[in-house]
Amino acid sequence: MIFQLHTESIASEHLEGMKKAFWKKAAAHLSPNFFADYHPAAVSKFVERMLPYLKDFQGPPAPEWWSRLPATPREFGIRMHQLLSQAFMILRKQSDLIQEALAERNQRRLSEKLFQYLYNELLVDKLVQTTDSRKREIILLAGLGLKEWVKHIAQILSGYPKNKPFNAPLFFIASELAAKAPIVLDGRKKPQRLFLSGQMDAIIFDYRQERFFLYEYKTGAQSNYIAPILQCILYHELIRCCCGENLQVEAVLAYFSPKTAMQAPEAPPPKPAEEQAGVEIAAVSQDCAEKEAKQHLESLVEVLNTIDLTVSPVGTVIGPRFVQLRIFPEAKTTVNQIKSRREDLRVKMRLSLTPGVATGQGYIAVEVERKNPETILLDDPRFKDLPPDYGDRLIFPLGIDMNGAAKWLDLADSNSAHLLIGGTTGSGKSEFIRSMLHSVQGAYSPERVRWIIIDPKQVSYYDYEHSPFLLTPIVRRRDEAIQTLAMLVKEMDDRYRQFSENKIDSIEIWNRRFPQNPMARWLVVFDEYADYMGDKEFRDAIESSIEKLGIMARASGIHLVIALQRPDAKTVSGRIKSNLPGRIAFRTASQIESKIILDEGGAEDLFGKGDMLAKIGPKMLRLQSPIIRS
Repeated sequence: MIFQLHTESIASEHLEGMKKAFWKKAAAHLSPNFFADYHPAAVSKFVERMLPYLKDFQGPPAPEWWSRLPATPREFGIRMHQLLSQAFMILRKQSDLIQEALAERNQRRLSEKLFQYLYNELLVDKLVQTTDSRKREIILLAGLGLKEWVKHIAQILSGYPKNKPFNAPLFFIASELAAKAPIVLDGRKKPQRLFLSGQMDAIIFDYRQERFFLYEYKTGAQSNYIAPILQCILYHELIRCCCGENLQVEAVLAYFSPKTAMQAPEAPPPKPAEEQAGVEIAAVSQDCAEKEAKQHLESLVEVLNTIDLTVSPVGTVIGPRFVQLRIFPEAKTTVNQIKSRREDLRVKMRLSLTPGVATGQGYIAVEVERKNPETILLDDPRFKDLPPDYGDRLIFPLGIDMNGAAKWLDLADSNSAHLLIGGTTGSGKSEFIRSMLHSVQGAYSPERVRWIIIDPKQVSYYDYEHSPFLLTPIVRRRDEAIQTLAMLVKEMDDRYRQFSENKIDSIEIWNRRFPQNPMARWLVVFDEYADYMGDKEFRDAIESSIEKLGIMARASGIHLVIALQRPDAKTVSGRIKSNLPGRIAFRTASQIESKIILDEGGAEDLFGKGDMLAKIGPKMLRLQSPIIRS
């Protein structure tokens, strides 16, 4: 059994006609209490034009849909309403996610991205915690309904105007608020004034059709269509009373209908032997990881309980390099107590590395390295499709997150225009830079992107010496580095002079206005930066140039990537850090080094070999960086 979402739209003018007939009948046959009592048990809030009437009102939180598992089809329908309400609430608060998803401009990928996020937020933890097969079946069934709903939302979102900042309250709003409005029944001898109340499932503004749609969700087959239409009529009148008759609103009845397949689907064509073997290996690897995670969780709970730190298991999340063991502290157990016993956990759980400890919403996460970690390759299918409009920007794969989703980095973004990268030997820093160059080389042409590589080690980038992307020979000597940085400052000034003459302010606008004479973005990789900072004279000259470039170079299309192995306060001064907004930390030798890169600790607990923390703007991401296939 699967869910199929079917929608029927009722035009505004048809609703008006039905309403007139309804009021006439209602005045003659229905009691006033009917209007006050007849409404569904969801919650709602209006959009855009309703906000002036309802601002500052925070509706009651929707109950968790799994608080009591349904016993009947009707109860399941109620749970689906609650699940969709929570999904709406989450999307409202994730305008960055929506903006990122909208950049896809592809309805299928948009649907997949939104569903993956909502599935992880709403269902994964419940599936992990549930051992009862019946409960798992119901949760999975709800997931299928959610998937169909997300497809429909993606269809609506795909009509959102390109390059328009996404403002969630103006687009669609979760069901959060019950509203009331007065109506007058004048079909009787004596007109009667009643209060109409309603709690709508959703109101959505469809930018493609440029009008509001009132949504009423129904689960299961419907034997009587009069009642849902009656609901829509009442809600339509409620909106008219609150917001005026000029507001064009259509009603949509959306049915989540169970659909049973009448025949078995056709067998898919056999996969190539190599691909089939890869799938089987991946499945076996996943099974082993789940078994390993379960054993670690049992061991963790047992060890903590034996040292009088009482906890209960919550679940596990399996990342590419480590497993996150989620527990809930009982009684007087605190997060700091668990953090202070990390070395004890390492010994008693027989771990090769000290586990990390983090906190989440309602749980403590103890992070343990996997015995057989997943290797993320640059040609991983998750990195197959570059984000749309990448040609005007400078985008490359950043890594894979805990949920298995690909993350990208955009050097044209002000939050990541220049990067400071740090990490010890073997942490994955050099592999990350090489994968960055390799990815850029595969996605762009030398007319759009050029490199400058400063390499004091003199051995790291020998295979890029003859690349057509290389603007100058690889810089290896200190005096050459100073001259190169001075040349970059001059180039930046020249570009801004050209911008000023043509009354534009960025390389993106230049390349759109003058496609016949485009400017290339310059990617400047400065590896082992600390090796050039020993002499004060050289240090002042280098810092001065980097400071100028950090402040102004982004809009001119010049981007710095500065990497070092052992960051310290003397090498990475405040004036340098303040102008390198993007921070990436691989495993560091100490918490102090982590704070120099990220302004906070955490990198000292990473597991190495590509396990990294990326601080892009206000967000901190835990990722596994890709490597180039040998």
